[in-house]
Amino acid sequence: MSEEYQKQFLELNEQAKSFIENELRDLEEEMKLAEVTDKKKDQELSALLADAGIGRDKIQTLEVEAEKRIEAVLKLKPLEAIRDTRLATSREVSIARAVFFPTSITKRLTPPPYSCGGSPAADAACVSTLAECNPYKAVRGSGWWGRRRRKVFGWFWWLYVPPRNGALYIYPRWSVHGAYRLYSDDSWWNSAYARIKLKLKTNVYQWYWDGWRIQTVLNRGDDNINICRRLDRGYTQFKSLHVTANKPVWIYNEFELDVYAKSKYAYTRGDFRTGTSNYIRVPWVWTYLI
Repeated sequence: MSEEYQKQFLELNEQAKSFIENELRDLEEEMKLAEVTDKKKDQELSALLADAGIGRDKIQTLEVEAEKRIEAVLKLKPLEAIRDTRLATSREVSIARAVFFPTSITKRLTPPPYSCGGSPAADAACVSTLAECNPYKAVRGSGWWGRRRRKVFGWFWWLYVPPRNGALYIYPRWSVHGAYRLYSDDSWWNSAYARIKLKLKTNVYQWYWDGWRIQTVLNRGDDNINICRRLDRGYTQFKSLHVTANKPVWIYNEFELDVYAKSKYAYTRGDFRTGTSNYIRVPWVWTYLI
């Protein structure tokens, strides 16, 4: 592994990490500003309820009932993994690709990747030997209007050096196994909301970044909701690039887990960590040089 490759990787990795750090910092600032406005809305709502003749005793009774409901939800254990037996094997994918690219130079990149990581590090541990990240994040709002939103990122770098000039076709395979919990009790104050999103992204670099391929594989949210579901699926993304022989091509896979809850009666959890069956992996990347 040449020093030239490592030097270029460090520069590109710094760019990618800087973007993620900036996004996390901006989100933190957004939540600080939201805390101020949310407290003000709570005070305004309390005043409106008082003007409407709804006394504090009545409000406390309703809050106690709602608190019992959400506490029961928080005690529930995550669902066990349910495997999807329909996922294509690496051999099936290879045969399918060979039909379309019979004269290509084919190579399958397998773990460990050149590098992998997560941010915040405490929320997305990385297992390099498996090309695996284990994100976990749970949030609960505050008051009637208080919002909480957090993001977790993970990434995998792959190095490919083409032996000749040509068009490079890239097929990263994602294996996603995890559970998510959404709970929002909006039965009377009309402010609670829970939402979760998971995005898978792929980009490729040789001389320049080619551009993102983004796939939103999970996007659920509602004001009145109480679900605990699993996501056990595989996804294949696609990128292509005209490449120069004997110069490094960097394939970059990134995921973004986004959890949001509004009011203390809303709770959102994304769990791709608990046990051995929850994870996000890139088990292989197929490359075809035409």
